Amino acid sequence: MKIKNIAIPALLALMVIALAPQATAQNYKNALGVRVGSPFGITYKHLFNERSGLEMIFGARGRSGEVIGLYEYHIYPAKKAPEFDLYFGGGAHVGFYGSRVRGRDRGPFWGGNPYWARDEAYFGVGLDAIVGCSYTFKNAPVNLGIDYKPAFSALRYIGFIRGDLAISVRFILD
Repeated sequence: MKIKNIAIPALLALMVIALAPQATAQNYKNALGVRVGSPFGITYKHLFNERSGLEMIFGARGRSGEVIGLYEYHIYPAKKAPEFDLYFGGGAHVGFYGSRVRGRDRGPFWGGNPYWARDEAYFGVGLDAIVGCSYTFKNAPVNLGIDYKPAFSALRYIGFIRGDLAISVRFILD
């Protein structure tokens, strides 16, 4: 899939969101849950206020593991539905990656890079972006979210990493 096929609709969506009337609401302060997708793992979200928060993702893919920290800006586009929010932001990742998965030449992001043709582990760092939406149930301490998270790797493999798509189910702590 070409980047422009994703970038143009994403930019249009962000413009519509920015111009939409906004309600002020904070559904929760801390939430912990599971992230199903890539990377699969644990997600923790802390909202500083109604507009900004921090998300930590402790994830794994194949024989690789990574920690991702993201600062997110939240928007509540529907005045009558403050439990629904849209968010976007950025941050960084750090991880240890294995170069072979189930005997095939696949890197942690399946890009076919020649560095991944060896059976070895390596350390990696990079920058991440995120855009997504979530819904917090009124009568249950549960938050559901879906997001798209592209990244740029800055060590060992230098370049854009195809985005990760995932669904998160979080239990609201407070």
